[in-house]
Amino acid sequence: ELARISPDQLPALIVYTFNYRPSADLNKYAILINEIDATAIRLLPNMDLDTILRTLYAFLYLMPNWITRTDFYNAAMKHIIMGIAADTPKEKFVQMCFYLGLEKTRRATNVVSLSNFLNDNLESYIPTLPTLDFITVANAAFKTSTRLESNIYNNKLHF
Repeated sequence: ELARISPDQLPALIVYTFNYRPSADLNKYAILINEIDATAIRLLPNMDLDTILRTLYAFLYLMPNWITRTDFYNAAMKHIIMGIAADTPKEKFVQMCFYLGLEKTRRATNVVSLSNFLNDNLESYIPTLPTLDFITVANAAFKTSTRLESNIYNNKLHF
């Protein structure tokens, strides 16, 4: 039945899977998670940024300590980094940074991508970021040991 699901329905299915977990056989549950992960990857090319972020949130809700181990997470990070538009709302930008920051230092290519992503886009968002959002972005940079060469960022960080 997963073959017929649309991309916008996938986050709700993932959240619903959380309710199935307590009574499920662990082997069947693992198979289900793997099938949902594979379905998410298959649907990724048809997802817009909002659907990708909602799907990531659903996976985070379902398995907070394992989200970075899913194939969808890794594919979504590449998709996010390549697909930021100039008119991306700051809320979406902060969410993107949050998910990129989950990577920590385990995968060097994603860390380099985060560095490039932030160096290319951060200065346009800094003036409008509330303190909590700025801290979320700074935390993502810190957790991934990302060095930012932005004077605007560094001045706000030290203020």
